[in-house]
Amino acid sequence: MPSPRQDESRADFLSRCMGSDEMTSEFSNADQRYAVCVAYWDEKDEKAEGYKPTENMASEAKRGLTWRAEYGRGGTEVGVARARDISNRKNLSLSTVKRMVSYFARHEVDKQGKGWSPGEEGYPSAGRIAWALWGGDAGRSWANKIADREKAMGEIEHKAVRFDLKEIDSDGRVSGYGAVYGNVDDGGDIVMPDAFAGCVERMRMGGSRPKMLWQHDPHQPIGVWDTMKSDDRGLMLQGRILADVAKGREAIALLKAGAVDGLSIGYKTVDQDFRQTERGAVREIKKAELWETSIVTFPMNREARVTDVKQLTTPREVEQILRKAGVPGTFAKLVALHGFEEAKNRLNDSRDAGKLAIEQAQFTALMSEIQGIKELFNVHG
Repeated sequence: MPSPRQDESRADFLSRCMGSDEMTSEFSNADQRYAVCVAYWDEKDEKAEGYKPTENMASEAKRGLTWRAEYGRGGTEVGVARARDISNRKNLSLSTVKRMVSYFARHEVDKQGKGWSPGEEGYPSAGRIAWALWGGDAGRSWANKIADREKAMGEIEHKAVRFDLKEIDSDGRVSGYGAVYGNVDDGGDIVMPDAFAGCVERMRMGGSRPKMLWQHDPHQPIGVWDTMKSDDRGLMLQGRILADVAKGREAIALLKAGAVDGLSIGYKTVDQDFRQTERGAVREIKKAELWETSIVTFPMNREARVTDVKQLTTPREVEQILRKAGVPGTFAKLVALHGFEEAKNRLNDSRDAGKLAIEQAQFTALMSEIQGIKELFNVHG
C-alpha cells in the first residue's frame, strides 16, 4: 500500500494514493479508497519503527481475509487494509494500536451473537470475521499490553538536576547524586527524604533497577546502575557507562570535559502534598517510583529557560493555556490577569463568598492541575 513520502503534502499524498493502481484494484469505490488513504496519512507522524504484530495475530488476520472473500461480509475497507498489514506482520503505528484497543472494547459484545462459535448457525458471523481481521484475541491482548505500557510511560515525570559528579574513570565508572532532598527546585518541587526508599530496597534485594539512558531515548541505553542508596543528602547512584556503546563513549568524553553535567530522572509520583511557603505553593514528593535516569545536556542559563514564556504576550494567551490544562475558567482568567497569589486572594475575598470561594480540597485539586502545566514554563530535562 502507498506510504506518505518525506515532505509530501497531505493533498499530494491523497491524490497519489487514490490514483495508484494498487488501491484502485483493491478498492473500486472512491469513498473506500479515500478512507484507507486517510488512515495511512494519519499514521505518518508515528514513530517509524512501530510495533510488529505476532505470528498468532498474522494467522488470525489471514483467516479473516479468507472468510471475508468467501462470505462477503464482516469488517470495513479500513479493517481489510489493516488485516493485510497484520497478516504480513508489517509494523503498526501507535495510533493503529490505540484504534485496535478501541475496536476490541466496543465489539466484545459481538461474542454473544449468533454465529460466533464453530457449529453455530451463521458461523462465521460478520462480527467474528471483523474480529479476526484485527488479529483476533491475540491482537486484543497485544494491543492492550502496548497501550497500557504507553500510558504508564506517559505518566512519567522528568526532573533535571545538575549531576553532582563524584568520580568518573576511564572505564566509565560513575557515581553521584541523582536527587537531592529537601530543597525547592525551579519547578516548585521538593523531593522528600526516602521518596525513593522502595526502589532502593527492591534493587538491594535483586529486583529491577532504573535504566541508564542517553537524553531520555529508550533506544539508546548507555550503561547500567550497579548500586543505589539513600543517605541524608539524597539519592546516590553508582554505575558504569559502557564505552563499547557509541553514545556511551560520547557521554564519558563529555562528562570528563565538563561539557555535560546534567542528570535527569524519569519517575512516577505515588504520593505528594502541596503546601504554601514564602516562595509560594510547592509540591512535596513523598513517594515516587524511579524508572530511568538519563545523562542530558542540562540548561544552566536561567534566562534561557523563560524564552517560551516571553512569547506569551497577552493575558488571553495565558488564560487559554491554563484552560486547556484543565484549570477552572474563573481561576484561569484571574491568574492570567493578576498572577497566582492575587487570584487566590480574590477568590477567597468575602465579597465573592458563596460564588467563588475555594475550599481546601478544591484548592489541593487545583494545585495538582497546575502542576501538570509546569513543563510549559520550566525545562525539566
